[in-house]
Amino acid sequence: MAERVYRLILLYWAFGLAALAVAAAPAAEIEVFVRPGCPYCAAAERFLQDLRRRQPGLRVRTRDVSQDQEAFQELSELAHGFGIQPFGVPAFYLRGQLIIGFVSAETTGKAIESLLDRAPRSTERDFGNGASTHGAVTVPLLGPLNVRELGLPVFTIVLGLLDGFNP
Repeated sequence: MAERVYRLILLYWAFGLAALAVAAAPAAEIEVFVRPGCPYCAAAERFLQDLRRRQPGLRVRTRDVSQDQEAFQELSELAHGFGIQPFGVPAFYLRGQLIIGFVSAETTGKAIESLLDRAPRSTERDFGNGASTHGAVTVPLLGPLNVRELGLPVFTIVLGLLDGFNP
């Protein structure tokens, strides 16, 4: 009888962690830096509209570097962190990678889609050399958990439950 109870508890715990992992998985996000009047940016926008139709959960954040000084500064820092000089638009930041320029859906578009198919490395800025900013903890089975995305109460509860489990 006691063995049955232990099995039920273990099964309940496993399903709870699986549900939490699905709930905590961040939606795919692309940050796009553009400039009005840029024909490559316009082509990239058309590609991203089509991509959004095919992947409804995809979040695209478009930032105009000509009007938003903060966007220009962030793109400059990203490019510098990746060792890309000079940099231009359109620029795509996703899954910890920076892609500068857009040729076509068959070339650059395929590179973007293949990055989206990969598991996210982190939700924080990562310059490809392991120098990401703080705020994420990688947990076995759940992957990276970020206090900014989950919120402090949920983040604390998840880590407390994991820490409290003693096989």
